Amino acid sequence: MSEPEPKTHLPECLDCGACCHSINPRLVELLGADAHTVPEEFAEGDSSGGAHMRMLKDPACGGFVCSALGEKNACRIYERRPFLCREFERGSAECLAAIADRRKPLDQRRH
Repeated sequence: MSEPEPKTHLPECLDCGACCHSINPRLVELLGADAHTVPEEFAEGDSSGGAHMRMLKDPACGGFVCSALGEKNACRIYERRPFLCREFERGSAECLAAIADRRKPLDQRRH
């Protein structure tokens, strides 16, 4: 007897990158040691004194994409990525929501 097909095809991270795309220009807040481990060119401060990953306008979808996302959806700072990125798990509720959200028209996205 074969195993049942999964209800949802879950892409590999390098085939997806949905978690690195957003309508939110301040998607990943830098917490604690992140301010010292994330390279400066990928971070920016905000008016409240905090910092977040720099997001770039994404002409392909009209939203934003993390400045650390490189070719083939590979993170250019993977070993030094922020805490929130390290905690983001493939297949988690947040992952599935990001994938579903990325498939919606820009004006209907929440991520």
